[in-house]
Amino acid sequence: MRSDAASEKQKYIDCWSSGKYPASKLIDIIPALFTPNELNFHGQPWLDIGCGNGALVLWLRKQGIAAYGIDITETSWLTPSLVNQVAGEMDPSWFRERVAWDTHDLADTFQVTTSSLVLEHIPQDFVDATLGEIVRITKPGGLSKHWISHARPDSFAGHKLHLALHPPEWWIERFNYWGASEKFTLVIEDRDAKIHNYKANR
Repeated sequence: MRSDAASEKQKYIDCWSSGKYPASKLIDIIPALFTPNELNFHGQPWLDIGCGNGALVLWLRKQGIAAYGIDITETSWLTPSLVNQVAGEMDPSWFRERVAWDTHDLADTFQVTTSSLVLEHIPQDFVDATLGEIVRITKPGGLSKHWISHARPDSFAGHKLHLALHPPEWWIERFNYWGASEKFTLVIEDRDAKIHNYKANR
C-alpha cells in the first residue's frame, strides 16, 4: 500500500509525543559523527534533514555554524525531553515543518546537508524524490553526509518505522543517479558502526 505524507506525519507525531526518541540519544554521540574538516563551514548554511528534536542543529549553532532543520512534524523539536534539557537555547526560526521529499524553492541553498537515521524511515515510494531534493538543494562543491542504520528494523505501536533498509552502497548509487557525484562530496556511513568505534576508542 502506498504511503502518504499525512499518515507518515501522524506516525511521527505519536512517536515524539511518546518520548520514544530522547534528546540525549543524539547529543551524547554528536562528536563521533564528524571530522574537524567537516565542521569548517562557519558562515555557510547547513540543513539537517529530519532534524528530530533539533539536537544536532543546536550543537552546530554552538560551534558557530548557521544550521537549520526540517522535520515532518514540529512535535519533534518541541518534545519535552529536549526543551527541559536546553531551556531557552532553542530558536524556533531555525526550524521548519517540511517533509524531506518536498523542500520547495531551495535550489543550491545549503553548503552542507545532513541526516542521521532518517533515510531508512522514508517510504520506499518517496526515496527517489527525497534524494533528488537533497541533491537539488545542496550547493555545488558542498558536502552531503548521511548516517544510516541498514540492518536494524524498528517499529512503534504496530507501525514499521524503518521502511527503506539498504546498505551504504545502495544509497550512494541512488544519490549518484540524481547527479550527486558530479556536484558535491557525498558521504554515507553506518551510524551504529561509527558510534561503536567511537565508544571503543574513548
